[in-house]
Parts: sequence; C-alpha cells; structure tokens
Amino acid sequence: ASVGTGFSALSVNFETGTTFGCSGLEVNLIRSLAAGGPTDASGFSNVIYAGTDGFGPVQPTTPTGGHIWVSTNAAGGTTTWFDRSGSINPGQFPVSGVAVDRADSTGQTAYVTIMGFGVSHVWKTTNAGSTWTDFTSNLPDSPVNAIVVDPGTTTSNGTVYVGTDVGVFSSSTASASWTE
Repeated sequence: ASVGTGFSALSVNFETGTTFGCSGLEVNLIRSLAAGGPTDASGFSNVIYAGTDGFGPVQPTTPTGGHIWVSTNAAGGTTTWFDRSGSINPGQFPVSGVAVDRADSTGQTAYVTIMGFGVSHVWKTTNAGSTWTDFTSNLPDSPVNAIVVDPGTTTSNGTVYVGTDVGVFSSSTASASWTE
C-alpha cells in the first residue's frame, strides 16, 4: 500500500508560481487535465495540458482564474510549463475540459472547453496552445462541462464530443459544426 511518498512536482503551483504546496484556497486549482504526444524514457507522455478553475466575471479574483497551462516537455520539470490562455477566456470561467487528439502524434492538437454564458465554449490548438481557433460555431450558449476526442486516422477525420448543460453534441475535427 502506498503512503503518498516519493512524488515529484511536475509543475509549479499555478496560482503562486512557486514549487511549494497549495493551501486548497487557490482560484487556479486544476480542474481538467490531458496528456499525449511523445513519451519520455519511462513511457510517460511529455505533452500535458492543465485547465484551472475560475469564478467568472461576477466574482473577479486576483489572480484571475480559468487558465490553460501547457508543457511540451513535462519530464523537464517545473520550469517547462507556460500559461497558454491568451485571450480564449476573458470571462475567467473554469476551463472544464481538455482533450488531446491522439491522431496527432506530437500531442500539439488539443481542445479545451469553457464554462459560463456569453463566451466561446470550445477552442482548438494545433501548436500546443501558442495559438487557438474558436471551435464553438453553432454550439448553444451553454456551459460546456466535458470533452473527448474520438481520433480518426488524421486530425481532420475524427469526432469531438462535448457534454453541455443542455445535452451532448458532436462535431467533425475538420471543422466545427455541432449536432445534438
């Protein structure tokens, strides 16, 4: 039986930027996580995406919440993580889901989902979060709570599924066009 010892920090505390533990009162607690791409010598994925919680615009916080953090070299330690949120979540809503498209062996194609209303709810990256494309299209304006990618043989012939407050929707990975 494990007693919880022997763990190594892979990232900094996304709230404070330090390698110290957390209090549990942080806004930027990890809410979603996905890994993929090339593996290290131990067989672990080196590309990791972490989405953090947020309280939205009604309850603004300092620091702000609702970020997406990415490491393309997680084996490299805590200094390899970068905030790749850009302008995808101006409302500071929770980043509720992250999914890596396994058809991209580099792990750089991924989707994130945003909760809240009046915002774009699904975003796609093909370069590990350096840039994002709004993948919301005709999806209802309702919080998106979960996401999964059923990969195709390429990144353009798979299917993305999202779970929202008003139902489950699917779209081709080629371009956003959602069907309930």
